[in-house]
Formats: sequence, C-alpha cells, structure tokens
Amino acid sequence: MTSGPRILRALILPGLAALVFQTHAFVDFHPIRAKVVQAPVPATDGLVRVTTARFPQARGLHPPFALIARIRTPSSDASRFAVTVDGVPACERRVAGGALRRFDCAVTVAWNPAVDHEVAVKGPATAWTLEYLELATHHGNVTGAQTLFVLPAASIDYERPALGWALLMWLVLTGILLFRTPHPLTGWTRLVYRTVAGAAVVVLAVSQCSERISDYRVVLAAGTFMLWLAVLLAPRLYAAGRWVARRDDRSERRWKSLARAGLVALLVLTVFLGLVHARLWDSYAGNYSGLLLLSRHAFDANPLLNTRDDVRRTLVLQDNGYDGQFMYFAAFDPFLRAYKDSPSMYRQVMDAAPYRYGRIGYSLLTRVVSGGQWQWYPATMVWLILGSTGLAGFLLARLAQSEGATAALGGLVVLIPGFWPSLQSGLPEPIAAAAILGGMLCYSRRWWVPAGLLFAMALLVRETSIFAVACVAGTGMISGRRREAFLVGAFAVSVMLIWRLYVAWILFPDWGLSGLLCDPPTLGWPFVGIVDLWRSIAHGQYYPGAFEFSRAGVILPAVLILGFLLSAALAIRAPSATNVAALVYALIAICLNFPAVWVHVGNGQRVTYELFLMLALSSAAIRTYPRPLRAGLVTFWCAAAAYVFFGAFDATYIRSALAMPF
Repeated sequence: MTSGPRILRALILPGLAALVFQTHAFVDFHPIRAKVVQAPVPATDGLVRVTTARFPQARGLHPPFALIARIRTPSSDASRFAVTVDGVPACERRVAGGALRRFDCAVTVAWNPAVDHEVAVKGPATAWTLEYLELATHHGNVTGAQTLFVLPAASIDYERPALGWALLMWLVLTGILLFRTPHPLTGWTRLVYRTVAGAAVVVLAVSQCSERISDYRVVLAAGTFMLWLAVLLAPRLYAAGRWVARRDDRSERRWKSLARAGLVALLVLTVFLGLVHARLWDSYAGNYSGLLLLSRHAFDANPLLNTRDDVRRTLVLQDNGYDGQFMYFAAFDPFLRAYKDSPSMYRQVMDAAPYRYGRIGYSLLTRVVSGGQWQWYPATMVWLILGSTGLAGFLLARLAQSEGATAALGGLVVLIPGFWPSLQSGLPEPIAAAAILGGMLCYSRRWWVPAGLLFAMALLVRETSIFAVACVAGTGMISGRRREAFLVGAFAVSVMLIWRLYVAWILFPDWGLSGLLCDPPTLGWPFVGIVDLWRSIAHGQYYPGAFEFSRAGVILPAVLILGFLLSAALAIRAPSATNVAALVYALIAICLNFPAVWVHVGNGQRVTYELFLMLALSSAAIRTYPRPLRAGLVTFWCAAAAYVFFGAFDATYIRSALAMPF
C-alpha cells in the first residue's frame, strides 16, 4: 500500500520540476550578437564612442539585453566606467586595473530598432583601451548536448514551453514517482548516480533561482532540461520502463494490461504532438490550416470556395499546395451534390476527382467529427491524424499483448517514417493504420461487425489497405472460419466498391468509364524507380544544394530493400496474415517509380507506411522466430529509427521539435 508521504512527494516534486520547466526552459531562442568593437580602441580624454551603424543584427535586440566589454588599463588602481546609449545612462561599473578586465551589464534604455545607436564608454582621464564591446541577447552560453544561455535577469526574450506541456510533465512525473526502484543501488553505481544526480539538482536549482541571487537569468534548452531530469529520475524511469515492457501475467488484473497499452499510446501521442506543435507555431502562427498545405491558386480556382471570403480569411494559403488540400475541399461537399448536374465542374474542385473522392473516408470523418462546422475543419483534420497515431500505438500494443509480447512494441509506431510527413501535410495515413489495426484486433476477438466496419473505413481512407484486409480474410478462410472471414472481407470491400461506383456514376458524364479506375501510375518494374533515384542523386540532379534530400534518398530505399528481404524470409518461415501482407507491401515498395513517387522522398515515406506497419505486427511474434529472423527484425527497426531521426530530409527539424539533446 502506498504511504502518505510517498504520495505527497509524488505530487510536490513533479510540481517543482514543472515550475522550472515552465519558467526557465525554452523551446525557441534566437541569439543575437553584435560585436561592435573587436580591435583595441584607445580612449580620447577618457571617452570611447562607437556606433551600431555597421551592425544590422543589433536592430533585432530588445531591452533588456546584454552589454559585454573588455577594458585594459595600465594603472593598477580600480577605476569607474560608465556606459551610455544615445546619451542615456545604461550602467556603471568599478573595474580593477593592471590587466584586461571584463564587465557586463544589462541595457534597459529605450531601443528603436529602426535607427542606429551610439554607445559611449567613459572612464578615467588616464590612458586606457576598449579592447572589445558586444551587444547581445545573452551574456554567455553553452551549446551542444548541454545547451543553456545566461540572460539579463529581467529578460524574457525566449519562448517558453506551453502550459499544457508543463501540466503533462507534472502528470507523467507523478506517475513515474509512484514506481518503486526495483533494486536499491549499491557500490559504485550508487556513488555515480548520487554524484550525477547531485549535479542535476544544482543545475536545476541554480537555473530557477538565478535572477533572484544575481544579475543573470539562466535558461536551459528544453532538451537539456529533460536530459537532466532523466538523469535525476533514472532509477524510477528504469522501474517504469520495466513495468511497461513487462509481458502480461495471466494472474494480473486486466486494467494493468490496459494501463500499459494506454501509457505507450500516451508516449506515442506526445512524441508526435511535439512535432505538430513545433511546426504549427514555427511556420503557421498556430493556424491549423497551414498544416494542410493549401495552395492559393487551388483555392482561387475552386468554385466551391472561391467566393467564400469568410473561409479565405481563416486560412493560411501558400504558393504551393499538396494532397491534403483536396481532402479539405472534399469536406465541403463529401457526397458530390454541389455540381451533380454539371460534373465537369469537379475538375476545378480537384485535380483528379474520381481518385480524390474515392478516398472519402478522411473528409467524411472530418465532416462528422466537426459537426459540419467549416471553421473547425482544419483543426479537426489535424487532430484526427494526431489522435490516430496514439490510437495506433494503443492498438498495436494490445495486439502485441494478445501474442504474449510486451506492450512496449506499440512504440514502434513512432518509427514508421511515413507518419512524420503525414502529420506535417495533413494526410491520413495514420487514420488508415489505426483502422487496420482496430479491424485486426476486433477480428482476433471475433467481433465480426466492428472488424468489418473498421476495415471498410481503412479502405475508404486508402484503398491500398485492401491487401492487409485480403490477407487477414484469406488466412481466416484457410484456418477454418470461412464464413466469418469471407463476410468480414466481403463487407469491407463491398463498401469501398459501392462508394466508388457512386462516384463513377456522378462523374460518368465527364469522365466516362475512366472514372471507375482512376489511380495514378505509381508502379513499375522492381528496383527501377530506386535505381533512377540513386542515379539522379549520383549525378547531382536531386534537389541540388539540399544534401538532406540526397541523404534521405539513399538511406530510405536501402531500408525498404532490407524490409523486402526480411518480409520475404518471414513469409516463407511463418506465412501468417501479417507476414504475407508485409511481403505484398514490400513488393509494392520496391516497384514504386521515380516520376510519380521518388521525385520527392517524402512521397516514398508516405506510400510505404503499410510495410512498416505490417512488420511492426510481425514483431509481436518475434519470440517464435529463429535467431537470424529476430536479429533481422531488430536490425530493421534500428535502421528505421536511424532514418527517422538522422537520415530523413527533415530529421534535423524533428530532433529540434522534440528537443532532443543531440
């Protein structure tokens, strides 16, 4: 039974950590340094005047900012120096003589960024030299794995973490502190831990109290703060990690299994939320429509919306758009009723109306969840995708538990490369993945109707889900449940076919029979698209000057080829529904062509997400495989992690958004 003092500690300590995080950690800080004097300037009659005219970066400063000066005086006596900015006293310091001395102060005078400013340093009438003068946002800093800045005490010129993140941290830490350390630390491990933990406490305490005990404010990068906090809580994090990674015991209560899966889902959601939050505020000032990549030209040419100034005023319109914009447009007319008598008008609504409307699931969900309120469409679309990542993590964890594996496997959702660009461009791959996983979970529990409905939803979001549905239904028919498996698969496919027939019927006067099978030509011969991609990179023609795209274009196909070899071995060794489906998606991945897919490596990430999803499911049975296959799965997921966080074209931004300390 948990003691009262332990519960009290588990509530108070996380609150203190959240306070430090909210007030003295930053998620964004733009350092500015204007080195106004870098060569010695002798004083004339005890005065040195300099101007910021040749330093445009100084215009970005906002009081209070730091002034750092170095002065050399031949006299051994201490002297008093006064600094003025545009004739207004800024600070005064007593400086010891006899050597090069540094002094700092905070400039709080009015600072007009539109004009140049004069800084004057007045000292004794004796000979002295101003060796260095800098105006900056900060007095000093440390960067790298440990990143902190020393600001003037009154400075708040940095972006703090949102209050929601601090509250989430408080909740998570409270849960972690309720775990007991499984084994007490002994010997040298206890000594090392106490030494490092003591340093962490000192760093966090100094940061929190810095402006109260000195003229400086110490702020830590969010990643640095999390690193020190992880060090401080290492034993309890280890205990919590062991609890989550533990396989279910049949004697345990069911709520513990659900709690493990729920915690994994929360961690997955938090990771992706970090990216969405960063992109939302870094690029679009908090406007969710920016994440849908809406083209100004596409909006102005769209007869559904081009007369809607009320809609236009709420949107972030860009020079170039992407596929998410068409799903946004479809939410205004999901059943093609606006121009049912003039179907040719839909050529102005969509670039390929039969294809776009064939994937109506995302738009229809948006319409239903938002209650038909168009003002909520962008936020609804983004949160449907975001919520689906957490739901996919939960469902994958539950499927793993049903196989006797650890719920921690649900965390593999984070390593699916296709989900990261989907979240930044408003595309529904995570929704389709959650629907597939939900259908599989329901199917394994013999909940036939929910399974059929979820599979149907997956097909309405992305028709490529049909291979996973077919493998599940086919395996079920072979294993003896022919009637149920056939009905589930037939229902899901029938819903998709009925909808596509409806779309083709509406658009028939304009598109004819081509409206029934309107899909972009994305496939070619095996490996040809990859070879074309690598040839383009080798010739320096693939996004010249953008090394990150070439890097991603080399690494991702290599990971896919590894996935193909692994899925083939799994399908031969253990031909389950997920292993066979993984092989099908791997074959598709190596057949993707260059003009329609590999022209941008982000397309390759998105359209291959099913391969990673099926191999994540295959990993649930990893204990039943021979050692080479187990090693292959571990290698594959290590390669996927390396690609997402270090090899992808946006890997640097992802690490920054997640405040990773490297």
